[in-house]
Amino acid sequence: MYAGRVQLIVHEFRRYVAVPGRRDLLRERFREGTLGLFASHGIRPIEMWETAIGSVDSLQYVLEWTSIAERETAWAEFQRDPDWLALKHRTESDGPLIARLSNEIWRPILGELSRAKEDDR
Repeated sequence: MYAGRVQLIVHEFRRYVAVPGRRDLLRERFREGTLGLFASHGIRPIEMWETAIGSVDSLQYVLEWTSIAERETAWAEFQRDPDWLALKHRTESDGPLIARLSNEIWRPILGELSRAKEDDR
């Protein structure tokens, strides 16, 4: 809470569908470099998941942001970071690792829904 206000946290869901046969290389890139670069740019993953049962080889994760502006700044800095560009170039020398990327920005609504339920009483 800041000056009597609740600070809303923004979450971003990202899903990477790996090129067939390349998910392990994508995992390795996260382990060996991407996560460290995320930390240096203030990009905060909450958790990461991979498909355990299903037909798509994918990796998903959720990031936590204090605002959309923070997200935009951090991603812009990350995407032009020379270390990220070198890592991406090196790990994709035999072709891309990601066939398809999607993301969604989530906002919390549980409190809003709970208040509406209480108002109905």
